[in-house]
Amino acid sequence: MLFISWWLSSIFGAMLMAYYVTFWRPEPTYNKFALLTFFWSAISSINCVHISQFFLTVERVIVMKSSNSSYNQKILLTLCIFVNVVSSISIGILFLANFNPNDDEKYEIRMPIQSVIDRKSYLILYYMTNGVSIITLLASLYSLILFRKTVITTEIVFTKVQNTIKYTIWVDIWFDFLPQILTVGLTLPKLVTTFHDKDTFTLYKADLTRKKVKEFLETPKRDIPSSDGFQWWIQYFPAGDRKKARDHLSLYLVVNRPVKAKFTFAIDNSSIKRTESYDFYDVSESFGWHQFQSHGMLMPHWRNDKLTITCTVEFYVKTLATSFKPCLFRSCDHVPTDFELVMKKGTVSTHKSFLSMLSPVFHAMFSHDTAESKSGKVKITDFDYSTVKATIDFCYGRELGEFSINLVINILRFADKYDIKAVAQLEQIPPLNLSTITFCPIVKFAYDCNKEDLMAQCCSFFKDHQVELKIDGKFTQFPPTFVVHLLKRAFDLKTDFDVLRHANKNDIKIVDYFKSTFLNEISGANFCLAVNYAWDCSQDDLKMVCAEYLNSHLEVVKLKELHDLSAKTVRELLKLANNVEHTK
Repeated sequence: MLFISWWLSSIFGAMLMAYYVTFWRPEPTYNKFALLTFFWSAISSINCVHISQFFLTVERVIVMKSSNSSYNQKILLTLCIFVNVVSSISIGILFLANFNPNDDEKYEIRMPIQSVIDRKSYLILYYMTNGVSIITLLASLYSLILFRKTVITTEIVFTKVQNTIKYTIWVDIWFDFLPQILTVGLTLPKLVTTFHDKDTFTLYKADLTRKKVKEFLETPKRDIPSSDGFQWWIQYFPAGDRKKARDHLSLYLVVNRPVKAKFTFAIDNSSIKRTESYDFYDVSESFGWHQFQSHGMLMPHWRNDKLTITCTVEFYVKTLATSFKPCLFRSCDHVPTDFELVMKKGTVSTHKSFLSMLSPVFHAMFSHDTAESKSGKVKITDFDYSTVKATIDFCYGRELGEFSINLVINILRFADKYDIKAVAQLEQIPPLNLSTITFCPIVKFAYDCNKEDLMAQCCSFFKDHQVELKIDGKFTQFPPTFVVHLLKRAFDLKTDFDVLRHANKNDIKIVDYFKSTFLNEISGANFCLAVNYAWDCSQDDLKMVCAEYLNSHLEVVKLKELHDLSAKTVRELLKLANNVEHTK
């Protein structure tokens, strides 16, 4: 039975894999029937493998606990076949009861099987399969313990077949136990913070007819505190988001970063409510129902031609590692403070000896007859109160409360200036939280403080997300010299003209800066590069400058680099230079 199950599992598994790779498309209905058939066959045969292993283990136990082999093998075999058949039929009924070949609600889901059965049915199957596997594992472990006990306490001489039991049990454990350990290990919940929030919006009856299919409205974006700019909002289509959803209300939850969420949409003063859990993987991804409720079903619930809809959400957000705190001075509050760090909007009291140990800069300040050492205070003008207080509190080991990526970067900047190494652990946080939202403050910190490893990671990130980042308002405010440095490192560009060409092609707002620079700095060294760029990118003002430079520096016609340019470019350059000369 086990041998047959293994072969069936291999065959149906290979067929399912080939179907996924070669034939699977979510749209045609017949594909979904075929998918369900292959998936049911593969899962059922896998379960049969585990069930057969269990009954084989039971047989081993009976053999080891008996002094003879007078047990009824037919009963065990019958039970094995019966349980296998019941398990397979149960899975089939579960699938058929929840099979919907016309449901295109979840095309975007990364598991095609969830486009034909709902997630709850899939989870029932998942836990049932793992349950069978765990029961088999426990039986195998008991069999192994019993084998060792029998060998030690009796003088029974086992046959070669019986001795082989020990090794086959170990094989079972390796095949069953280790995958279970890996599965559990990989799916253990990470340290996350659960954020609860809700939002309410009003749907007007007139929007059902005034809005067209695919026209949507959005609620204002809501911020989640202490989450580094995480936002969520609701997107709704009064007339439906696609043709198949015509005359339905489509509702979606939208987030601006990957997150795990559980959310509920409910129409106030009615029983209409739908709940879903979903892992958002992409930036600005949405998930919900394209047919939340038909217009006809909404009719009894209108009040003054409007409906109030409430969305309640739970977000499971990975939080920054606030546990990275030194503890040496965590309990020194009983010692009076004797020094003050004075900022524009606040003062932080601390211990002079503590600062001296933390920072060589402060140590040097206190070791000499300085005004700060005499007065017991120092003015800090380039950092705000919250940054300085957070840094000192962190070094003391106190709780920081709200802990955003901007605060981390400000702490690291303060520590960089005063050479405070106690916060070095916080340097792990920026690279772990690189996103299109946090990129600008992180890359600026890496550049300003010469953090080469972090800068390399930022350049790699920028290379992959240039399109999203170039339209960020913070990015467009960077100094052109910084943008040039970033582009050169990210795309391995050699010259300023390579940067200019890349910026022009990708519409990055540093072209005007370069123009003003190059229009005044044409020389023999960069003349050919300027000509090549001016004609390739149709820069008329730079063409004119090149033509004027040629007229006043005729020796450049002998440059080899000029001869290497295309004949058309050289011809147009000479023609323009001639026209400029004759118009003087």
